[in-house]
Amino acid sequence: MTDTQTIPGVDWLSDGNARITLRHALTVEGKATSTLIMRCPSLLDIEAMDALSGSDMAREKATVSGWCGITTDELSGIKWPDYKRLQQVYVAYCAGTAGNFTVTAAA
Repeated sequence: MTDTQTIPGVDWLSDGNARITLRHALTVEGKATSTLIMRCPSLLDIEAMDALSGSDMAREKATVSGWCGITTDELSGIKWPDYKRLQQVYVAYCAGTAGNFTVTAAA
């Protein structure tokens, strides 16, 4: 049995990463893009996230931008519906329910 998450606009890749399609283009490195890749976090990434200070939103923003390989300033330009999609992927990774994770129930 698997317990994974399907999120519209998200392709869970075999390398553990997620390709997220944006409804509104985001400017990254001076170029408009309609997709972001959020890398699958490592244990080190989770430890670094736990060590961040600031508000919940500031910590989440720093984590999401880092996992997507963009700056927090670039992430600040994202439209709210697209951020909510990124947030769903972030939560799925943290909860272990990402669509490319396979959780097998004990027999």
